[in-house]
Amino acid sequence: MKRSLSFILACLLVFALGCGVFAADETADYLARSSGKADIKEYAASLGYGDEWSIFALARFDVSFESYERSIDENREKLISPVERERCALALAICGGNAEKITSIAEGAAGSQGIMSVIFGLHLCANGAESAGTGAEKLVNDLISMQLSDGGFALFGSVSDVDVSAMALQALAEFRSFDGVDRAAEKVMAFLSSAQKENGGFISFGNESSESISQVIIALSSLGIDCKADERFIKNGKTLFDALGAFKLSDGSFEHVAGGGVNRIATVQALCAAESYKILGKPFWVFEKEDPAEESSESTEEESDTESSIEEASEETSAPEGSSEETAEESVVSGAVSGQSESSKEEPSQEEISAGESAPDGSEPQNKNGGKKIKLIILCALALLALGALCALIIMHKANVINICVIVCLFALLAAVVLFVDIVSPIDYYGRTESKANAAGTAYMSIRAFGMEGKDIILEKTAFEFEENATVYDMLVDAARIYSIPLDVSGTGAFVYVRAIERIYERAHGDLSGWVYTVNGVSANVGCGSYHLKDGDVVEWLYTTDGIDRTGTYENS
Repeated sequence: MKRSLSFILACLLVFALGCGVFAADETADYLARSSGKADIKEYAASLGYGDEWSIFALARFDVSFESYERSIDENREKLISPVERERCALALAICGGNAEKITSIAEGAAGSQGIMSVIFGLHLCANGAESAGTGAEKLVNDLISMQLSDGGFALFGSVSDVDVSAMALQALAEFRSFDGVDRAAEKVMAFLSSAQKENGGFISFGNESSESISQVIIALSSLGIDCKADERFIKNGKTLFDALGAFKLSDGSFEHVAGGGVNRIATVQALCAAESYKILGKPFWVFEKEDPAEESSESTEEESDTESSIEEASEETSAPEGSSEETAEESVVSGAVSGQSESSKEEPSQEEISAGESAPDGSEPQNKNGGKKIKLIILCALALLALGALCALIIMHKANVINICVIVCLFALLAAVVLFVDIVSPIDYYGRTESKANAAGTAYMSIRAFGMEGKDIILEKTAFEFEENATVYDMLVDAARIYSIPLDVSGTGAFVYVRAIERIYERAHGDLSGWVYTVNGVSANVGCGSYHLKDGDVVEWLYTTDGIDRTGTYENS
């Protein structure tokens, strides 16, 4: 009888574990399927530059990342941002990349671009890739010195952000033996607990996102805190996994905000959270070279608990309301000085777009005379080219009907393209104002450079109408068009990156110099192409030279 009971219990346990593993694999399989790969192993083998977060999520799976180091070699010239270099170096370390290459990529990056470079610098130190001249002890002290009065952390400003605070806690978890770390960690956890909502989630910039929850799970798990049992992180009976489950979709993917649809980075970070909980008590960002099968057998029970929690919550919890706003590939990114540019990570192409030449605006100009002149010039050039080709045929005695028809058809085709394409001259583009036909509200924006290159107030606080789903970047483009302010950006959409405003470039005044923005006095944790404006928002762009936010120096009211 006892043997039968033991057998039944064993079968039930195996079944429960199997369900948990299946749920974990379901999310990982989604990543593979959505990338057109047959399975996780094929997907992992194809990952390259820009896929660092996927590598972090799959690091403890039985996979190899065959293409990553080669991809980094091919894209080495794109590794400019210190945080990006650190992130790529960390991914290289996971992939077993060349040690000298890892050191070369990360050299001088730790602590050179604000708090995120300190955090990723500590992750590198924890994995044995300490930068020359920058040790773990110094970085730990630097990070603790950035802790705000409420116990949290932020990219800029004096208001703590959940995502940044959780990521700082993850880094501190790797160095718990250092003086002051335990005290700092307790303050962060108190902040995170106070910021948690009644449904178990968190709100950042007016929206409740899954990534915030995932980051907090990773932080607590790295400290050995079971977020499903610790009363500090259970609100109204709801745990972090209950809240995360509300963002889970039927195919194993996750949303960024409820109702926003599948979001790849949200999916990847949810998988990271599950993996972190599976190794409860071990820092998530310390990637030991262990046998994946052995590690899996040691922590299958925790994995089952994690995934079953997400599964149950996704079935029983209705998704909270939220906007369809998407973040940049990473959960924490400044409008211009990017804490994580990932990519995502669906990293955007690095083609540079100069708004001074062609700003991405879809509105019709009020005056098209300049555009008509440009079209006329192009058409004349095409006509001369066609005439020259005909003369060449006559000289070469090849002016037959077929050749003449080919030239005439090519001219007609190119002329049609020119006539139908909307061409706006710089004169017509800049300096024009327009009323938004479907205005959803009014927001305010100012741009300040604090004396850089002889400029201070580039744009006083000015009101701009905006349409539904307009972003901070859309408003910046409007300002550039109306007030003839040159922009230099790279990337598109949610991944747009502001390199220069009024020809004042990032890193032109030091390694930490660059453009940042705040909304209503709070530093942004998403890119300017991801933050969707709300009526009455006050946006301030600032050029900072030392990574210290000085927004708010001028009255914003």
